[in-house]
Amino acid sequence: MSKKPMQTLAILACALLPAAAASADTSYTDFAEMDIDSRILVIREEMHIRLREAEQDAPLKAACIVELFSPQGDGQLSLGYRTAIDVVEFGAAQYVTDDDDQTVEEAVTQMIELFCPI
Repeated sequence: MSKKPMQTLAILACALLPAAAASADTSYTDFAEMDIDSRILVIREEMHIRLREAEQDAPLKAACIVELFSPQGDGQLSLGYRTAIDVVEFGAAQYVTDDDDQTVEEAVTQMIELFCPI
């Protein structure tokens, strides 16, 4: 499956899945008001938490997470960052819900589970 359809499926799935336990509490609305550097920092912090967990229990999943968030050679954001930002922007626009319970960290965790179910 190519990256674009997979990214679209991940955006929809993360926006529609019920929230999981979060390690932080960055709301979609707060995230939408951040500049790109701040957004990347929020995503990176959650990704590192999930990566540390995977390194201990699931080395293949850890490798998948690293690949998902690895920098692109063309100066663009990786698939992981682009998808996480798209998921939150989609949710922040309230196409799915006006529930403020969903956090950016939950969306990143759900996205990692979708792309790296190992």
